[in-house]
Amino acid sequence: QAYQVTRSFLALHPQTMLAKSASKQWQKNPESEVFIDRDGEMFRHVLSYLRDGRVDLPVTVAKKGLLLELAFYGVEGVDEANIDDSLVKGPQTAHAKVYMDEVCASL
Repeated sequence: QAYQVTRSFLALHPQTMLAKSASKQWQKNPESEVFIDRDGEMFRHVLSYLRDGRVDLPVTVAKKGLLLELAFYGVEGVDEANIDDSLVKGPQTAHAKVYMDEVCASL
């Protein structure tokens, strides 16, 4: 999956690997595309966190995974309280646990 991010946005986060990877220091041609071999879905949430200072994670994304990605990209001062994973901990998760307990008990 490809994402387009402006250099002006990256300039707001100069300490990150993203900003550095698009800089003249790392790129002979700073206008060229940058390829990063990481999880595209997770990258979307990294960008959301950088844009808004918070992110609401879908049930398919673990908070710990996002925290690892933010660390990989060099995002400093992450406020975990602004990473909402309540969907993961919501009623559907409790329902899934009860279902799995019932399945295991029937084995």
